[in-house]
Amino acid sequence: FERMKALKALSSGEDCVVIAPVSAVLKKVAPHRTLAERKIKAAVGDTLELLELRERLSAMGYENMTLVDGRGQFSMRGSIVDIFTPDADYPYRIEFFDDEVDSIRSFDIDTQRSVENLKEVTIFPASEIINDRELYAKAAAKIEKEYTEAARRLDRNGTDEARAAAARLSERKNELMEYMSEGISMLLMENYIHYFYDDAEYIWQYLGKDSVIMIDDPDRVHEAMDFRNVEIREDFAVLMEKGYAAPEDFKIHLTRGEYFSIYNQDSVYIFTPFKKQIKGIDEYSQIHSVLSKQTPVFNGRMDIFESELKSYVKHGYEVTVVCSTDERLENLSEFTERIGLDGKIKLVRGELTSGIEFPEHKVCYVRDEDIFGGQKKKKTRKSESSSVGQKLTHFSDLKNGDYVVHETHGIGIYQGTKRLTSEGASRDYLLVQYLGSDKLYIPVDHLDRIQKYIGGGEDAPVRLNKLGGDQWQKTKAKAKAAATDMA
Repeated sequence: FERMKALKALSSGEDCVVIAPVSAVLKKVAPHRTLAERKIKAAVGDTLELLELRERLSAMGYENMTLVDGRGQFSMRGSIVDIFTPDADYPYRIEFFDDEVDSIRSFDIDTQRSVENLKEVTIFPASEIINDRELYAKAAAKIEKEYTEAARRLDRNGTDEARAAAARLSERKNELMEYMSEGISMLLMENYIHYFYDDAEYIWQYLGKDSVIMIDDPDRVHEAMDFRNVEIREDFAVLMEKGYAAPEDFKIHLTRGEYFSIYNQDSVYIFTPFKKQIKGIDEYSQIHSVLSKQTPVFNGRMDIFESELKSYVKHGYEVTVVCSTDERLENLSEFTERIGLDGKIKLVRGELTSGIEFPEHKVCYVRDEDIFGGQKKKKTRKSESSSVGQKLTHFSDLKNGDYVVHETHGIGIYQGTKRLTSEGASRDYLLVQYLGSDKLYIPVDHLDRIQKYIGGGEDAPVRLNKLGGDQWQKTKAKAKAAATDMA
């Protein structure tokens, strides 16, 4: 939901900073008009029909739950409607008197206690694809046409492998049609967003007139983009050859020419370590050289740190010390007060990879790790599937028939490795069988995406997930709720 949070902020003109890696820029998103047209505004005193509200929330990608426990969910209990939007810190509780909004407040999920009383709230979609009958019919017609033509081309090839691939492509088409007819698997369908919207956009096209785009080291961006596009093309070639994708599917991804259009925006700032010509840019309106250097590392020598701080202040520097914990923030506050620099040094909570100084502007940022020494161990996000999975270090840790857990798609059966060749290039894949005929080919260098299933014991029955279904998401949500209850 982080992407929906960013898209909502951009489309509504909020003051915000969006940091987007190359992978986020490469993929098309829904046109910004979709979010604006489908939002729901509710204010105290407004009249809203509850049944219509439920239908609109479901169409906007919200999951109807008994109790809300995560973003993208809503629940209805009598005259009370709880909604957790992708951009909110807390869910909203709207109470009705008949069809009239009686009160709106945010509340804490764990305690169910109110956090803040509100006069109004704006609810944006939780999914880029709106469950609209006309929209789905349009996408279904396009998929029907593209997949049918691709299957015919394979079938005309005449080989047994090509005919088998054509049959698989027809099966895949029928699965996608089933998803759309039932309005399920919206997350999966976002990979086909260009079938739904002729005017699908890239994230920078959401920016308003006064927005600013900053590109850090465009040469590296180009390299990463080219590498990722080559990888995507190779994957698509294999999928098309085996009958799991149609050529039109590839058009969701950014081309180099489309990326270069970003430089046509009104305010674009380029950050590069060297003064050089950048691909896609004919001329610069201005060039600025920014002198910077890394701040000293003190390794616990507080006497040297004190001397350096006083030198910075004496020479008119604006000094900001960035602290990664509240304890260090408090300790350094006491320290600056003790050495007579209280109010002259800015202390903030945050994270820096290193300190930096800008001598020409007399500004510097010092990170706490450079003050106290030692490298604080980074907290790693625990995989959502780790409660049922065991981390793998090499695909040889698996044997055919082992149950595995994919972080996105859930539980399947490992069927060994397959070397697939396309356009003269060969690559090894892990083959995972899901419910029915669903199969997933995972590049061996993406081993970190799966874990060995350990489940609830040897005698516990194992239920395979359907590729693209929503059962795995529900399973993770239940596990999270159970963990919260235990806590």
